[in-house]
Parts: sequence; C-alpha cells; structure tokens
Amino acid sequence: SYSQPVAAREVDSSAEREIKQDQRLLTQANQAIHASLLQSEKVEEATGLFVITLQGTPNADPHNEGRLDKFKEAWRKSCGTDPELHVCPGVMDDRRGYGLTRSWHNCLQMARDMDLE
Repeated sequence: SYSQPVAAREVDSSAEREIKQDQRLLTQANQAIHASLLQSEKVEEATGLFVITLQGTPNADPHNEGRLDKFKEAWRKSCGTDPELHVCPGVMDDRRGYGLTRSWHNCLQMARDMDLE
C-alpha cells in the first residue's frame, strides 16, 4: 500500500545508494589522510589541511550543517590536537559536478595565494 510510483522509489533508492557510497568514500579518504599524517615524520612542519565544506553555504542541503564541526571534534578526539584547517567554502550549482570543481579550484587558488603550491 505504498502510494509512490515504482519509478520514483527507484530514483530515491538510487540517490540514497549514491549518497551512502559518497559517505563511505569520504570516510575512507579521511582515514587515509589521518593515517598518513600519523606516519609522517614532518607532522610538526605541516601547514594544515584544506577542507571543502558546505556547512554554512547558502542553499546547501540541511544535513551539511555541523558536519565540519563534527569533523573537527572527531579529529580532536582521535589526535588530541586541534586540526589546522584552511576552510574552503563549497560552491552550490545545479550543474552536476560544477560546484565541486569550482570548490576545488577555489581551494587550490587559496593554497597558491598562500605560497603552498
């Protein structure tokens, strides 16, 4: 007795699978970065991490609120220090992939402006 058409349920299910896959990939990437930093002998010389976030970005999905704060808290608990982050605001755009590409570009430009090529 589910009133939503089958095609709509399949789209929702596909989108949910895609979101879950993205979340798994981000978690794996964060774990790899953390492991790499822990193994590095030059952690003291690091100038920080660049992080793209949609937290606080107008028109972003509400589930992004607080995600950067949660990341920082998890870092503190895991590493015992505050992360040195350079925050790159995410770019929202209706064109698939454009916002992320623009965000990466802006983040790379920030690094160049800081002479961190």
